[in-house]
Formats: sequence, structure tokens, C-alpha cells
Amino acid sequence: MLILLVKYSILDAIETIGLTPLTDYLSLFGGGWPMTLDNWDESNFDWQMDTASAFTTFNLPLLVDFFNDLDNKNTQRNVIYVDQETLFLPRSVLVDLEDNPDIAKAYIKLMVESAKTVRDWLRSNVSDDAIEVQAHKVLKFESQLAMVKNESHNGLL
Repeated sequence: MLILLVKYSILDAIETIGLTPLTDYLSLFGGGWPMTLDNWDESNFDWQMDTASAFTTFNLPLLVDFFNDLDNKNTQRNVIYVDQETLFLPRSVLVDLEDNPDIAKAYIKLMVESAKTVRDWLRSNVSDDAIEVQAHKVLKFESQLAMVKNESHNGLL
């Protein structure tokens, strides 16, 4: 009985809080998630500063990752390593989307449904069609980015 009470208390708390933690987090970086907002202002977005802030605030590397560690060639000193961050989909899928249509379609659906949920929570007026167009642009960008990334992303650059 106690377990059920705790479970329902947690579910009530989640329903009360809703998407507020997510939307608050997104608003910290460039004013929110652009595809969910009808009034997003691109002039407030500085990708370099927002990327650095995401890393320093939440230890969340976006396009690049960097860390301090022992030098591989001289363990008497430390060096700062810079590495490429992985994308959501594997590089092998992103560079050849025509051979992976089911994965691409599922990824688009995930983005679209997530964006619609956030849009509805924010009571924004962005249309479903506009979100769909933006999701396809994101996938195209990630595909182009994957083509210029180092193939062995597990190794240091």
C-alpha cells in the first residue's frame, strides 16, 4: 500500500510540474527551442556562448567536448583535449539517409512529436507543418555535419 501511495505521489508531482523544468532549461540557451516558438528571436542566440554555457552549467557537450587529462606522450603534465561530440543518430546512418529511411522517419517523428508537446505546453501558435519542416532541416544539418566529422569519433582529434 505504501508503495502505491509513493508511486501516485510521484506521478502527481510530475503532472503538477509538467514541462516547466525542460522549458526553463531551454530558455536559458538562446531563448528556447526555436521550432516550438512563434516569437523566437535569432538575435538572442549566440551558438558559441550557448554551447559554452551548456557545458559549464550542466557539463553538456554539444558540438565539441573538451577535458583536461594526462598527456598521452608525457604523463608528467596535463593537457586540454578537444574532441568531437557524438550526434543523436550514428554517423553511418546520417551519411547515408537513403539507405536508412525507417530510422530517418522515426527520428523525424521523435523530433516532431517532442516539439509539438513543448509547443502545446508553451501555448505557442507554431503550426504542425512548420515543425515538420524544421525537423527535416535539423536532420539535413545533422547529416551534413556527420559528413565532415571524423569517422572514428571515439578517438581524440
